Amino acid sequence: MKPRRAYWLGLVLLLASLGFADSQQDALDVLSKVGANYRSVKTLQAEGDVTTVMTGPNMQQNMTMHVVMSFATPGKVRMESTAGPASFTMISDGKTTWLYMPQLHKYSKLPFDQAALGGDASGSFPGLGAVADFATIAENVKEAKIVRSETLQLDGIATDCYVIEIVRQPAPAAGAAKAASTPAKVEPVSETLCVDKGRLLVVRVSSDTKVTVPGADAPTDTKSTMTFNKLKLDDPLPDDAFVFTPPEGATEMDLGQFMPKGSTAVPAAPPQ
Repeated sequence: MKPRRAYWLGLVLLLASLGFADSQQDALDVLSKVGANYRSVKTLQAEGDVTTVMTGPNMQQNMTMHVVMSFATPGKVRMESTAGPASFTMISDGKTTWLYMPQLHKYSKLPFDQAALGGDASGSFPGLGAVADFATIAENVKEAKIVRSETLQLDGIATDCYVIEIVRQPAPAAGAAKAASTPAKVEPVSETLCVDKGRLLVVRVSSDTKVTVPGADAPTDTKSTMTFNKLKLDDPLPDDAFVFTPPEGATEMDLGQFMPKGSTAVPAAPPQ
């Protein structure tokens, strides 16, 4: 290669690398501000749609849910989906979690476990959809970059958003006791956020994960997207928002038979 050509090629590569570094730092700055924003709020009300596509050995499943959610610190959660076979109501008052499945007309009571819900002792908001708690969205990031801008409808208003692609660090290996109670291995592949540039709220989040069930020949690829169309921060919530009253005629069911030993995570609804 001629010296002059080598010089220009080196300069181009240097500028490209500097541009990538700037993009990475810009993305990390946005993520840090988003996390701080969610940590500062006392209540959050959200409404949106979740789509999930699962593809694996001899399996193809598509699911769409409309979900209404309310959160309040410390550790209070209400999530409802009233359409389709996967409809449910989950309520936690910070001490106890209730799960009601209308298709079975049954409910279950579980000890509150903030780790299972994605929160922590500070009462930050649990994970929404297939991603980690937005309050800790900037943690465990290996790579992040702002790839473009996109306009989405939020609260009936056209909202200008950053589109940020994220690659996270591999999760640390679980201890022997924990691994023994884990029914599946979950590996994050990629994550994409659309963040409102003005309010620094997550408007859409997409994730791609691979789940390997013990004994399976190949992993199941799960692609999930949650798109919010309504978001409210720090509006007052009614006192009974996080109180569960069993519907008339509903019977209690022990979910322990559907859960791995030692786990308190809320499982998928059992088959009818």
